[in-house]
Amino acid sequence: MITSPVSGSLEINEGLGSRYGMTINPSTGKIYAPTNGVVEFARNHSIIIKNKDGFRIQIQVGEQIEKMDQFIHIKTQENTMVSRGELLAVFDRRKMLGKNIHTAIDISICNYQSNTEILKSTSRNLKVGDNLFVII
Repeated sequence: MITSPVSGSLEINEGLGSRYGMTINPSTGKIYAPTNGVVEFARNHSIIIKNKDGFRIQIQVGEQIEKMDQFIHIKTQENTMVSRGELLAVFDRRKMLGKNIHTAIDISICNYQSNTEILKSTSRNLKVGDNLFVII
């Protein structure tokens, strides 16, 4: 099970190539681990966690622009074990919006296989920890 890393409103995105994902418009500037696993990547505006089943879950804040580190502060490190619900990053949502920088959170399964069944949330309003994906 993959849970929502942020509270906010959900948009559904499919057809992302080899990735399966959703976009959440956050209501706060805190991002939490959506699963237990090892942080494989944690830089700039993106975090990737590999869970015990081998799925790589990517969380990406906004858009890739120079100096994104002035808005986003990653609170974890690569090769660190994290638990679902653990704080991963904080970002200054208000400052980003004030500079017309996209603040939506994209969460996707990077190594999604077509033979894997994934059930997705149909709830439009999410809180941190609500079910987002169930991988069968």
